[in-house]
Amino acid sequence: MRRLILTGVLVLSALVLSAAPVAAQGTGGFQFGLSGGVSLPTSDTKDAYGDGWHGGLVLNYELPALPLGLRVDGDYRNFASKNSGASSRSAEIIDGNANLVLGIRIIAVKVYALGGGGLYNVKLKAENAAGSISTSDTEFGWNAGAGVALVIGKVSIFGEGRYHEVSLSDNQKFKFVAATAGILF
Repeated sequence: MRRLILTGVLVLSALVLSAAPVAAQGTGGFQFGLSGGVSLPTSDTKDAYGDGWHGGLVLNYELPALPLGLRVDGDYRNFASKNSGASSRSAEIIDGNANLVLGIRIIAVKVYALGGGGLYNVKLKAENAAGSISTSDTEFGWNAGAGVALVIGKVSIFGEGRYHEVSLSDNQKFKFVAATAGILF
């Protein structure tokens, strides 16, 4: 599953970076939307936390007749408990990101790349026979990825993959890939 998502992100990135500019670049103006999907821990993070889900709100602005836009999104993420012996760990993240979006539109299909940064409130919980420990840390993080959207008038239905990395205060990083579907109005 992770390889499939990462392969999809790489293919979409290659399409965005290799495509020539087209006259009709985007929808232009503001859009508001909803999104949701799966969040998959990567690297050392996957050793401690299970796969999760996310849902959020999206505010998108595209410059008229240009392939550039700005997107602000806020998400709630919940990573499932991963049991290791007599203990378990889980994580909840509330994040807000601002991203630059670069994309092209060919008829009703838009391919795009996006990236940016924001704040992530990471709440980690560990439970064992002695009790539970919970920590909460708000830190800066960044994300980058690619997506594709079906554009019908001012409505866009999109699917995308993004890599997220958050630097925690104990010199560790919380890393994950998010596969997201959503709609913009």
